[in-house]
Amino acid sequence: MRKLRNHGSLKRSYHSIGYNSRLDDLHAAVLRVKLKRVEEWTDQRRRLASEYDRLLAGAPLDLPYSPPGYRHVYHLYVIESSDRDGLQKYLASKGITALTHYPIAIHQQDGFPWGRNARVHPMSFTERSAARVLSLPMYPELAQEELEYVAEAIQTWVRAGTHAPEILAQKAG
Repeated sequence: MRKLRNHGSLKRSYHSIGYNSRLDDLHAAVLRVKLKRVEEWTDQRRRLASEYDRLLAGAPLDLPYSPPGYRHVYHLYVIESSDRDGLQKYLASKGITALTHYPIAIHQQDGFPWGRNARVHPMSFTERSAARVLSLPMYPELAQEELEYVAEAIQTWVRAGTHAPEILAQKAG
């Protein structure tokens, strides 16, 4: 039953066949109260994302992008790094929780209609993204000092040269 209620997952990020059935009456009541503040929280997330953008500018990372005319809500602040696992491990050593969301491409999940090992056609962009994305701490109550600590840890990691060197060559060229 636990597996069925959680997208067919018993282990984080590994999914088979299941459902997402977590919104019971109690959770719905809490959500109803929280919805009154969604605009305020979204504005705060946008402000925090702008700070991340400023503090991480120039780092060999791909930062979130919003096309002209669109506004991101920043439920997550997702960056991409060629050494995502190295960066995640470094951040963890500094007490910073940065999560990988969907580190296995959807078409490689057991729940995908053709099974984990089946390939319908190459999905190199999807697979590349799954291997590179990392979600930095992002929530409306994130303090400026905490955000600066995260950004400085990332910049320290970059300056130490612990990341994949080919990205620096790409950015410089």
